[in-house]
Amino acid sequence: MQEFMEIASHPTALTSTALLLYAAADEMHDPMCIKDTSGRYQWLNRAMLAMLGLKAKEEAIGKTDYDFFPVDLAEKQEREERDVMMSGKPIPAHEEVIIEPASGLLKWHQVTKSPFRDAAGNVLGVVIISRDVTARKEGEETMLHIQADLVQKEAAISALINNTDDWILAIDREYNITVVNEASRSAVQQSLGIYLTVGMSIFSIVQPEDVENWGRYCDRALTGETVVFEDAQMLGKGTRFYEIAFHPIKDFQGDLFGASIFIRDISERKRIEAELKRLNNELATRLIEIQETQTHLTQSEKMRSLGQMAAGLAHELNTPIGYISSNADLIHERFNAVAKLYAAMLDGINLLTEQRFEEALERLQAVRNSPNGSMSELEETVRRTERLFSGIAAGLEQMTKLVASMKNFSRLDEADMKKADLHEGLKNSLVMITHVLKEEKINVTVDYGHLPQIDCYPAQLNQVFLNLIQNAIHAVEKKADKKIHISTALENNMATIRISDNGCGIPKHVQSKIFEPFFTTKDVGKGTGLGLSICYDIVQKHGGELLFETKENEGTTFIVKIPAVEFAKPKEGAF
Repeated sequence: MQEFMEIASHPTALTSTALLLYAAADEMHDPMCIKDTSGRYQWLNRAMLAMLGLKAKEEAIGKTDYDFFPVDLAEKQEREERDVMMSGKPIPAHEEVIIEPASGLLKWHQVTKSPFRDAAGNVLGVVIISRDVTARKEGEETMLHIQADLVQKEAAISALINNTDDWILAIDREYNITVVNEASRSAVQQSLGIYLTVGMSIFSIVQPEDVENWGRYCDRALTGETVVFEDAQMLGKGTRFYEIAFHPIKDFQGDLFGASIFIRDISERKRIEAELKRLNNELATRLIEIQETQTHLTQSEKMRSLGQMAAGLAHELNTPIGYISSNADLIHERFNAVAKLYAAMLDGINLLTEQRFEEALERLQAVRNSPNGSMSELEETVRRTERLFSGIAAGLEQMTKLVASMKNFSRLDEADMKKADLHEGLKNSLVMITHVLKEEKINVTVDYGHLPQIDCYPAQLNQVFLNLIQNAIHAVEKKADKKIHISTALENNMATIRISDNGCGIPKHVQSKIFEPFFTTKDVGKGTGLGLSICYDIVQKHGGELLFETKENEGTTFIVKIPAVEFAKPKEGAF
């Protein structure tokens, strides 16, 4: 290159050799140019021409960097080139970022700037040679990033494996340990008295009786298979349980070169699992006991309701039984009197037949003078007796209706779901407690809307109705003007029954608890606390809702909503 510069400083001395050098420089891949002392381009090769984005050298000759580069970059290059020309010393190859005019891209260039002299050594300008090293720089930066990333990842992995309680090891294809973390080193030191280091055989920490199995696990992992198993080891006075996992390790090309071994002490987990199993079994036993108790309590509540119904029925039966009994006594007396009179008449007729006329006349005269001795008296007795028989028939009919109402209410013979008239259930419920309503002087009004027959368990819904009416009776017992109102309606495909009272209402502090089992506001001995809870379960079983609206000292309305559509049978295990 020095030879080229010397020849270039004597244009008149150009020879074929110089021309050859010019031609060679023109074909260089690296951009090259010569500038005069004013920074104007005097010569440039094709690579420099391409970097400037020009087609002909004449477009650059006589122009400066200000014509091609941003001002700040042009100023920088001008300062550097002035220093070279003033000092006469070259700026050795250095890397800098420039904007290539042709592409407008930032590129890394390795730039050399040397003074351009004539034969006398006078500086005529500067020779600039630039090489695009962007690809190398990017490669170097990429490698640095990769190396930094690898160092960070290695540090993270090291911190990870050395700050875990799990044992982590790795082996090569000869079963020698290549990685060992602090947890495994400490555990082996404590249990076997061996200081575990890289290069030791994995079998040095395995019990002799387990060497064969571990060998098979290692071989499976070294052929690409993952092996996971649990093992129990007698250590000291107790048994420890471990979960052991062998995983194959592959390089970036996917070739197997080793296996990792993860060992986790699961003794505590096993203890917890055993305890959970014991607790689950205990809970299952308790659940069965609770279910049996619930069944018993539910049955007890049902029997209590039946007992109340039986008491009510007995009370209602007393009236017809009383006048049936009284009528029967009167009929019996009249029957005896008429029977005696009839016997006397037969006796007189027999005396006539025997022509004992005086005796016969005396006997018949006695009959004539006795009660019922005249036709009008006898007819009156017959009429009065018929009224007694009518009273007995009416009493028997009333008793039949009461028994039928109880049967319809309880429907003990109807355990299956069927279509039923809810109004019938409400009416029968009222019949069951008619005596209480009378005794308490409660005014009951009803407003039955149109309800279709719905799929339900009639006996269970009757139990709900009876319980809610009894609660209403209890709510109004201290009121002077006691009122209960029952209404029904079809609302949004729901058969809706409202049972309202003008009683004391439900206090706010207990409203959230009223459907809980065993909760009751009644005095001790007057309530079990199961009534509303069972009602709630029964309504839920029907896919419905049991709600309430209440105001303290104004009253409460319980609202029962039962779907009036095709009934979906409850899941197994439902109440």
